[in-house]
Amino acid sequence: MNKIENQRKQALLQLLDVYEKTELRVEKKRAFEQINKVSSIPVDQSFLEEYWSSMSADEFCTIHSVIPKRAENITDENVRGIIELMVQNADDIDKSEYYMLKYEEAIESYFKKNSGSLREILWEDEEPNVAKIIKELSRPEVISL
Repeated sequence: MNKIENQRKQALLQLLDVYEKTELRVEKKRAFEQINKVSSIPVDQSFLEEYWSSMSADEFCTIHSVIPKRAENITDENVRGIIELMVQNADDIDKSEYYMLKYEEAIESYFKKNSGSLREILWEDEEPNVAKIIKELSRPEVISL
């Protein structure tokens, strides 16, 4: 994570702690609003109440502090390097998920692919290959009628 994302994560951890510990509705509402100001992904109150059943507070804050790259920031020159990072870190769950959160949407948009395409292509092989992944992503979508 970069410096800004780390700062956001720390802020989210503190806000989440306030949200979870306070019983006052006004304080809870204020913490909820602040969480949504800091978060890179909007959160509804029901999800905030239940996130703990599927992830830790640290995981929640990591996911919501990553600043995704935009498709217009992806170029022919850097797409290969980004995919190489993903392949190199495929065995490290934390790094792998970070790179997916950061770049997945932008790369899929760059290649004009549906959501989830990159994950599917990246994980279909036990030994992911950068050139093969780029070739798959570059292949036009076939629509059957």
